[in-house]
Amino acid sequence: MKKLILGVVLGATLSGVTAAYANDIQTYLFPSHFYINGSITPVDPEYEVLNYNGHAYVPVRFITENMGGDIGYENNNNTNSITINYFPAGKEVLADSTNPQVRAGLINLFLDGDSTVIAGLLSIDVSSDPKDTLYSVAYELSFYDKVENLIATYKYDTAEKPIKNKEIQFTYGSVIGDVTHYDHVKLKVIKVNK
Repeated sequence: MKKLILGVVLGATLSGVTAAYANDIQTYLFPSHFYINGSITPVDPEYEVLNYNGHAYVPVRFITENMGGDIGYENNNNTNSITINYFPAGKEVLADSTNPQVRAGLINLFLDGDSTVIAGLLSIDVSSDPKDTLYSVAYELSFYDKVENLIATYKYDTAEKPIKNKEIQFTYGSVIGDVTHYDHVKLKVIKVNK
């Protein structure tokens, strides 16, 4: 990260900057190269990197999508909401061999009274379908201890909130009992419907 910042700063210093004005805010175009996972990633022409008060402002959609994430934008009651979902590095991503286009990842498990709350991510990627195709996905996460004893099964269905193709959706639910001491978890996809 320090190398990226140093590279951006040096690149801007050597290339010069171009002033831009908008609503009495002075910003500068900030010519930049992005290195994502060690590879240079060209910036799409419709995106610009800006410098304002010594801070680089980068195109969040470009960065998120090039890191394998999903981004959404909503404007409700004059409040802008940007939602970014991605599968965090170092966390296990689960797949079911019978439906490899569906993936799930666990973000967090915590106790709430006599239940375990499970927050996770779900994605579907059907390369033959357009990005905005909606799917209803039902699946189970089965939690096991070290000797393969089933501790609990968590069931989730996107029927009320279908998931778009290539989207990463945040999921949230609970199971009765303490699942936080599990050793491993298995994903079983029950259905995938358009």
